[in-house]
Amino acid sequence: MREGVQTEEYKDYRLTAAPMKMPNGRWAVSVKISRQDSSPVLEKSYFADDKIYYILKEEAGKEAINLGRNIINRMMSGI
Repeated sequence: MREGVQTEEYKDYRLTAAPMKMPNGRWAVSVKISRQDSSPVLEKSYFADDKIYYILKEEAGKEAINLGRNIINRMMSGI
């Protein structure tokens, strides 16, 4: 894993923050959610298209992990 990359194990998933630098120099929220119950690893990326950008990459990374948790919770609740 790359140094400084925010990751978290949440329920049966691995969340990896993947902030994206925008043309305005700020950071947008993006997260990769992966699960390995079979081969190959199942992975999907999500981008928060909410027009909220962060000055610090670390801030966007924290929000990316929160986004991943919320997505997993919604999937598990059947929404």
